[in-house]
Amino acid sequence: MIQRIQTIWLAVLSLLSMALIRGGIIQFNPGDGTLYTLGFAGISKDTGGISEVVVSSVGLPLCIILIPVLALTAIFLYRKIKLQKTVTLLVITFSVSLLIMTVYYWYIISHKYNAVPVTGVKMAFPTVIVVLAIMSYRGMLKDERLLKSYDRIR
Repeated sequence: MIQRIQTIWLAVLSLLSMALIRGGIIQFNPGDGTLYTLGFAGISKDTGGISEVVVSSVGLPLCIILIPVLALTAIFLYRKIKLQKTVTLLVITFSVSLLIMTVYYWYIISHKYNAVPVTGVKMAFPTVIVVLAIMSYRGMLKDERLLKSYDRIR
């Protein structure tokens, strides 16, 4: 059943995670004309149009790519609910990892470079991704309970 609610949550979660591939997640301004950006590759420093990666990351791009791939895989596993739940648990794990890494790099940039975050929409994406992943898992649990109740009636 493609029309289930968890399909919508997983699709939105995939789109939000794919939006993190381009551009920065959070930008920081230390006040001296430079701009630090936490993005797909890690922490980059932008000084007058010249951008260089200061701290590269392996975990951040790995999570940003694996989340939509696993979420889209979970959408098409609707006939195998146990496997779909397992894949969604992996999505939740990688989503929480993405959130933890984002907070960690936020702390690093704020303290090491004395920078203040510039507000933006993308800074809320990791938190929203975790919430949507949990909501989709809960939808799968409800579906599984409903199927079990139909089996008892038969």
